[in-house]
Amino acid sequence: MVRPGEGMGLDLLRMTSALRRMVNGYCADRDIAGLPCDDSTLWEQAATEADATLQLAEDYLTNCVNPDDTRHSPTLLSAAEALAAAGDLLATHFGHQDDERSEWAEVIASGAVTRALAQEVASWSQRLAPWVRWLSEPDTIEPGARASLLAASRNMQLADRAAALAGKSRPVTEDDRTLLHALPAAGMAEPWPPRDEASVTQLCTGITLTAERLRFIAFHTADHAAWSPAISARTWQYTATAAAITMDTAALVLRTLADSRTVPGALLAAEPDGMRAADELTGARDALQRIAAALAGVATDTPPALTLEATDVSDLVICMGRLAFDNPRWTPQHRADPRSPAQLLSEPADAANILAAVHLSTIALTDLANGHWSAVATAIRAGRLYVPTRSLPERYDVPHRYAQMPPERAEKLIDIYTAAARTSAAAAESLSALVLATGGPSRHIALARQAIRRGETPDNQTADPGPAKSAMPSGPRLAQRLAVLGVADIDLTLRAAVIDKAAASLISEVDRRSQIQPTASSPGRPSQRRSKKTNPRFHSNP
Repeated sequence: MVRPGEGMGLDLLRMTSALRRMVNGYCADRDIAGLPCDDSTLWEQAATEADATLQLAEDYLTNCVNPDDTRHSPTLLSAAEALAAAGDLLATHFGHQDDERSEWAEVIASGAVTRALAQEVASWSQRLAPWVRWLSEPDTIEPGARASLLAASRNMQLADRAAALAGKSRPVTEDDRTLLHALPAAGMAEPWPPRDEASVTQLCTGITLTAERLRFIAFHTADHAAWSPAISARTWQYTATAAAITMDTAALVLRTLADSRTVPGALLAAEPDGMRAADELTGARDALQRIAAALAGVATDTPPALTLEATDVSDLVICMGRLAFDNPRWTPQHRADPRSPAQLLSEPADAANILAAVHLSTIALTDLANGHWSAVATAIRAGRLYVPTRSLPERYDVPHRYAQMPPERAEKLIDIYTAAARTSAAAAESLSALVLATGGPSRHIALARQAIRRGETPDNQTADPGPAKSAMPSGPRLAQRLAVLGVADIDLTLRAAVIDKAAASLISEVDRRSQIQPTASSPGRPSQRRSKKTNPRFHSNP
């Protein structure tokens, strides 16, 4: 058999394999994690169709290409390596267990990223198809190899057809592509300890990195309060106090930006939402201070210890304070005058960077408030919160220095956390709107939160506390079965996809109706009764 020469066939095979692994890994990871897509049935089917057709194309090319050929096309080889790296990046966000997922997993499973990824894969397939067909044209190619190459080219075109059909129903937007291309690798950012005499640019960098770390911590620790030895009421109180200080200084920074009408590069001069966001930050500060006061005297069954969260939130306090005040060595114990607009905006890019820093820090603190709300609620149900016996009403007869938190006090604490989560979320939403309007550096974070929020209303929220980690019950996968069988009929596969979604919706409805509410706890123990009032279900995702 005569093989395609000059290494092009082998490089085309590598590109096809990279594309297939990307979309195959994406579909498999979504199934493992049980993640749904919002309003994206056709695009989900386009991804499944691409997976099946690229698998067939890869098989056909494998039969025609000499794996020992060491010749390469530098351009195609570079493209294959880039596509393989993109697939590896997506894979870092998923694990076989729920606690191995990253805070970006639900974003990747959203309709926005599904659309953008399916179109990206289809676009590459369309570009590769003529090259594969070109390999079949030389007269020296044997008939069997020519037939395989033509079949591979046709399968690549099928992948593009499925995406084109989905695009007629819901076109891919520039925001969808922006979100896909902004996806980071999973993992915690490096710490950025505050530095004396740091510039505005350096402080914004420190705030951004520290906020990323806090979001990572909030996502990965929210569900462990029932057993984790690391939970600490003292840490919760410290974090609430530090978050209140940060919200206060962030509001000061926003007001300075909003007043900077005469300074070149100011982004908020024409944005009335700037002052409203500052007012909401002030409201969040007050709510967080009430949390700190409510946690006074509260203890957990673990000794207090220094945590990464406490260290990072301290760094955030100092960086934001040094951004707000003209003392480069500011700490909460120091008094200083606020920076003037000219001091705050010395470089053209400062306004956008400052807005992004305030935006990301507010989101991180909102995620922490929501995560602590979840942890407190879980700790109460697990009987892990205690109060001094002397603070209990006389009807409690406890022969110890500490007793489990009474139900009425537990309910009040949850109400305070609920209010703080709501006010913090309102500030984060206003800042996200500002960033989207001005195109700031943190725009992809605003788009990510928007993507996972679509389709949700207060009426369909569940009663489980904690970060939003949605899951769709496993159901029939007829569309995937057709793809495995090699059925390329788009009409059949689309009908199968509709049946799949209807079955999944039915299973979700059955599960929702069959939920059993816990009974009231025994006297002297916190009540486990939960209501919509005590469960805001604010997102802790990006």
